[in-house]
Amino acid sequence: MRATMGSYPIAREGDPFMRDASLCDFAAESESAPAEAAGDDASTGAMAPPPGCAPMSSQLRAARNAPANSQASTTNRTPASSQLRIRLASADDANGIRAVYAPFVDTPVTFEEEVPSCEAYRKRIVRICEKYPCLVAEEGGRIVGFAYAHELRERIAFQWNAELSVYLAPAAQGRGAGSRLYAALIELLRLTGIKSVYGVVTSPNPASERLHRAFGFALMGVQPHAGFTCGAWHDVAWYVREIAAFEDAPAPPALFPTYASAHPDQVSEVIARANESLRL
Repeated sequence: MRATMGSYPIAREGDPFMRDASLCDFAAESESAPAEAAGDDASTGAMAPPPGCAPMSSQLRAARNAPANSQASTTNRTPASSQLRIRLASADDANGIRAVYAPFVDTPVTFEEEVPSCEAYRKRIVRICEKYPCLVAEEGGRIVGFAYAHELRERIAFQWNAELSVYLAPAAQGRGAGSRLYAALIELLRLTGIKSVYGVVTSPNPASERLHRAFGFALMGVQPHAGFTCGAWHDVAWYVREIAAFEDAPAPPALFPTYASAHPDQVSEVIARANESLRL
């Protein structure tokens, strides 16, 4: 795992995943990431709220369980049981997400010193899903990657910003899953009203730098000696991308479960487009 992961991000205090990574792989992705996130129109996948959230509507539940693209031809496609599929995550996915994350604890990708317990990790997923989208890539019913957004800073004036994180297991690398997860996550955030997204990555890291440039991120600057882990000090590069216009009187961003319940078709189309691109 350590040898195949080339992008070493760092997060800070206040990240719901604690001192988690912001963009943790893509070194093994063989294709170039798209320069723009997915568009507006949409058709599968919907939020399964974690415990404590309002129950899903029947429309939203049907969308989450629908095929990746009900109108697409199935000719010459890999059976659904064995092909990569992106969908929205729920708290019930916590153990599978944790299994992908755990090997990174022994690398500079995360500053966490011990793998969190299953219950602690479930609570992390619950906190994320209460406000932001969380996506998983699965194959044969097994989670092989995930992506999520989280709060950049706590003060209310920062609410239009979000920091991004992506993790892939070796089985999912080099197959387009990472860039599709990233693109879908950015588009879902744009739909909810987020204005700027951030990647916080250890430096130097050529693979991650190329990825951020391909997605239209700009380098804000480098924080020297940001953290000590795995026997060395690591610098941190901060990347930003503006994804929406900045109005004089912006409406607060919507909580993702609220937006997904009100606009299941738009959320579904973002997920469907991500899955269709994996099959091309």
